[in-house]
Amino acid sequence: LCALRTVSKRFLNLASTDEAGWDQHCRTLWSRKSLVCAEALALRQSRRAMTAFRVALEDARNRMEIRAEELCYNPETKEGLVWEFRFKETAGTDWTSFDPWFRGNAGRRMVFLRDGTIKQLVENPKEAGKHIELCSPFFDVANDPAARLLLQSDRERMSRLTMSWRFVAQPMDLPKRPNGAYIRLTVDGREVPTYVVHRSSNGDWGFVIESCWGLFSSSELPRLNSAAPLRNIPRRRPRMRLRRTQDGGRWLNVDGIETDSEDEGSTRVMKAQNETTYSVSTRRQWREALLYNYGAVSLPEGEDATAEFDRVWNQSVRSRHR
Repeated sequence: LCALRTVSKRFLNLASTDEAGWDQHCRTLWSRKSLVCAEALALRQSRRAMTAFRVALEDARNRMEIRAEELCYNPETKEGLVWEFRFKETAGTDWTSFDPWFRGNAGRRMVFLRDGTIKQLVENPKEAGKHIELCSPFFDVANDPAARLLLQSDRERMSRLTMSWRFVAQPMDLPKRPNGAYIRLTVDGREVPTYVVHRSSNGDWGFVIESCWGLFSSSELPRLNSAAPLRNIPRRRPRMRLRRTQDGGRWLNVDGIETDSEDEGSTRVMKAQNETTYSVSTRRQWREALLYNYGAVSLPEGEDATAEFDRVWNQSVRSRHR
């Protein structure tokens, strides 16, 4: 069709219409994609399929930021993205030990809501496949008998963790980007290292949202191949690794080999993720990770974030030496 449009003005007009096949091109291509921008959908609806085809391609290629309407799920209409979530190995075994993905299962199904909260989608065991419940994050129905009992009863659900989200433009450790490029999560009242938004590398036009400790994917995460052997990890300088437990109540002091990304972890993780762009590591977010591990409730952002980090760090050092 593109070649025909160069033959003459008449062919240009004929090959630009929906009847020439552009609408079918949109239908075929978009059926393999998890997300198509609203502008392209509107153009196709107004019978401008050729323009819609071009706009959709350019948007998927050039826009790395996610919009609120793309990020969020509508629990009333049951429309919107459902994200698969898993922790990274760098989060530590205190978190990965109860992550279903690390047991070879699918990641948790999570949704971002317009009210700024994050919930987990689970099936009611009494109506599997028919009734979906919005539960507190990490409400593990499949492996938690207490959670199953609460879902089967009419009692108020047990609150495990509260999670909320908001966009930020210039988090600490990272360059300033347009709105929708970074998402700051608050977990049980404490902000965690910023999540970075980028397109998935699997070609489905979807998004990956990742931090140094976890990631959300708009498409299904490849399963972990638990049978794959661990490869030898290069020897590195031993040093102490400090990490707080889930509730932040105590420190874990681990003398071992410090690794900064899953690339230096196990072969089975690398085979399962099928993504070369899981690039957000503790090396990139060391200030935010350090502040969180030292008990910070909120994380600095904006142009003065580094200076704020220095101030908080100096106060922390002084208080620990009193």
